[in-house]
Amino acid sequence: MIRTAIRWALVALLIAAPLSIFAGSLRVVPIKVFLDDRSTTASLTLTNEGEENVTVQLHAKSWDQDDQGIDIYAETDDIVFFPKIVTLEPATERIIRVGYQGDSTQGSEKTYRLFVQELPVSDPGEMTLRFAITFSIPIFVMPAVRSRDFSITDVSQERGGLRVAVSNAGNTHVSVEEVRARGLDTAGYQVYSTELRGWYVLSGKTKTYELTIPEDGCSKATAIEVEMKAGGRIVTNRLDANVETCETADDAPDQPGASDVHGM
Repeated sequence: MIRTAIRWALVALLIAAPLSIFAGSLRVVPIKVFLDDRSTTASLTLTNEGEENVTVQLHAKSWDQDDQGIDIYAETDDIVFFPKIVTLEPATERIIRVGYQGDSTQGSEKTYRLFVQELPVSDPGEMTLRFAITFSIPIFVMPAVRSRDFSITDVSQERGGLRVAVSNAGNTHVSVEEVRARGLDTAGYQVYSTELRGWYVLSGKTKTYELTIPEDGCSKATAIEVEMKAGGRIVTNRLDANVETCETADDAPDQPGASDVHGM
């Protein structure tokens, strides 16, 4: 549960990012691409703001989600782009042309990802480890008529945490900004608060967010209020607290060493 919360806190930095992404010496703008049946092309600008050459390789994949809202990627020919590999000298920029050549989007929005991968390059004999950065740019191909319909469809308290399911019945994606839970005592006073940054919920999908309940406040709560922020709306839900699911120090498993924090 804790590892999941850490992972989503890292991942959600992308959803709250500004109009450009910057890491190391490479800047990419924009961070989202919106297309439709009438506007099937767009462009990205890659800028090298460092002092050394940067080589990047691009590839596109379709973007779906499974029953739990976990992202799934697959090869696709729907998205075309040029060039596919480019080297940028210091203080230079390059335009990447992006186009959609898939079927008409009369029903639901179609979603893709364009991966911009920096290729690691080192000088002969160099002993320094260089990290290669990969940007993941969402591409949304939107239908002509768009509807938004999302809600909290299930909330359950499990051992040490809370599972909140957010369903998107609309025909375009939803950007969940935040999911928050407050534990309340019998007098209605807050005894704990826990939150998790959101992520995308694609059309027709349900995503489950796992929040960690603070150990010191869990047993004091008799009710839990859940709040989800998305698309300029606040959606709420409420359930009775179950103290039998609260973890204590005696319940926690022994940890022989530090846990790995998996990448995004």
